[in-house]
Amino acid sequence: MDTTPGSTLSINDFKREIQRRSKIEYLCRNDPEFRKLELFLCRKDPIHLINNWGWTFDPRTSPYHYPFKLYPFQEEFIRWMHALYIAKKHGLVEKTRDMGVTWCAVGFSLWAWLFEGGFVSRWGSRVENEVDDGTVDSIFGKQRYIIQRLPPMLRPSGFEHKKFNHHLTLKNPKNENLILGESASPNFGRSGRSRVAFLDEFAHVQHSEAVWASVSETSDSIFCLSTPAGQGNQFYWLRHHSSISVSSLHWTKHPKKNREWYEAKKKDMQPWQVAQELDISYEKSKAGRIYKRFDRAYHVADEVIKYQPLYEQAVAWDFGHGAATAIIWLQIDPTGQIQVWNYYELTDQDIDFHLPISMGEYPDEIVLVDDSERKFIEKVVAKVPKNFTERHDYGDHAGTAKTANSKRSCKQALKNAGLEFKSTPKQTYDWRIRCTDNLMKLRQNAQGEWESRFQISPDCTKLIDCINNYVWDSENTDKDDIKPKIDWASHGVTALEFFAINRFPIKTSSTGVRVQDYR
Repeated sequence: MDTTPGSTLSINDFKREIQRRSKIEYLCRNDPEFRKLELFLCRKDPIHLINNWGWTFDPRTSPYHYPFKLYPFQEEFIRWMHALYIAKKHGLVEKTRDMGVTWCAVGFSLWAWLFEGGFVSRWGSRVENEVDDGTVDSIFGKQRYIIQRLPPMLRPSGFEHKKFNHHLTLKNPKNENLILGESASPNFGRSGRSRVAFLDEFAHVQHSEAVWASVSETSDSIFCLSTPAGQGNQFYWLRHHSSISVSSLHWTKHPKKNREWYEAKKKDMQPWQVAQELDISYEKSKAGRIYKRFDRAYHVADEVIKYQPLYEQAVAWDFGHGAATAIIWLQIDPTGQIQVWNYYELTDQDIDFHLPISMGEYPDEIVLVDDSERKFIEKVVAKVPKNFTERHDYGDHAGTAKTANSKRSCKQALKNAGLEFKSTPKQTYDWRIRCTDNLMKLRQNAQGEWESRFQISPDCTKLIDCINNYVWDSENTDKDDIKPKIDWASHGVTALEFFAINRFPIKTSSTGVRVQDYR
């Protein structure tokens, strides 16, 4: 999230700007015609509103509170947003850190909240606290800051902070307009329609594919604002593989940032941080990504992959002993192409809950899960044929151990259901990664074009996100052999790795993964 808003004025410029604004406010109070004209200009143009009535805060400057005066590149950015908003189109903003992008977007959102009819905007970011933590550092804190400093003629009549200003909600009592906020989860935006949605630092949001799929269904316009975070996310794909309108705000557009400033910033940064925070470099801005071969252009199918009964079928498991259980449905066509056609992941359930789902049936305990989980399960089960048992199952060797809530092991549960389960005891990280990486290698077809023998259905958004965000544990880079980071992205990838080492094993050395390969 940006912290630098508009111009940081010199003391003399600050005084002159205060005098200019005081004169405008005096005329508005005492000249009805002037006030009418000023309200007309504010209603017509968000830039006029911000440049004449907006205020910003920056604890790094003195004074801390000062008039929001837009730089020319910021005015151009707001005009670009306004045009896309009117046309009901989406926009992507790639930026250097500290360009005032969030402040500008907040100013535009408040302009529409004040003057548009039937307006609802929705804000999302990596975590809820970044959207609203009660301070001006958060998105809603910036919006409250500006509203509190608007003159009475611009502030909505009847607006009382205790009544219309709540956590993650700002309501305009005059026109019923709303500004809403939430964390950017896979269900972001599903709770209601909005005229515009803002996804702040979208490249750094978990499950970005699922978030985009969710909000696209309910918002007329979407603006993704972010510094880059490698190539393994929806932000990168939108930027480089879609027709979305792009605004690129590099530090060279800022009149107070120069080469000297850039070199000073670089001194305290790692190379990947320079790429992410300053250079807008997608290639160098993600540290420690494991499956660097994975590329949506080659490994994600253009259309949804459907179950083909004549193909070899497989189901890969990562049994969630105290964590999420992941299931991948795969098929291999006669040419040897591996296709992922379904994906499922859920926490806090046992093998007896997951097993029926893998066979296209609903578990008895489905009545106990919440609405969002039930809808997800229904979507997964709808793709799987009933009594789906003609398949090979692969998974973790830990599946031979008994589960916490059952007297039988996961392997025994599959066997009792008439399923064949294969799991090699040899499951070292380096071998798993090399076998899986081998599946992702590209090959040339008869026409000399590069293609992949491994593809994922585009509706398996969570698995795509998992592969893109599966990284090395950077806290253990001082060890001889490093391991992948165990987090939300690891379960789906681990299931895929178990499929790779059991169905397509390759020879491997015992050298392990070297730290120098990571660095």
